Amino acid sequence: MSLSEQLIRWRRELHQYPELSLQEVDTTARIGDWLQSGGISLLPYELKTGAVAEVGSGDKVIALRADIDALPIE
Repeated sequence: MSLSEQLIRWRRELHQYPELSLQEVDTTARIGDWLQSGGISLLPYELKTGAVAEVGSGDKVIALRADIDALPIE
């Protein structure tokens, strides 16, 4: 499976199980599992929702951030 296909699969899976803000415990677990399955280590994070990971090392870094909560829609 290509990276593009895998990312589409993950996006579709996340959209099947939406979680509201500060309730994204299952979403956080899924993201952690996906990162670790790719050999990416998670860093300690005090909150129950959200994840922090570090890939590689060096003087220059890039930070990525994304919201993972869903919005209530009627």
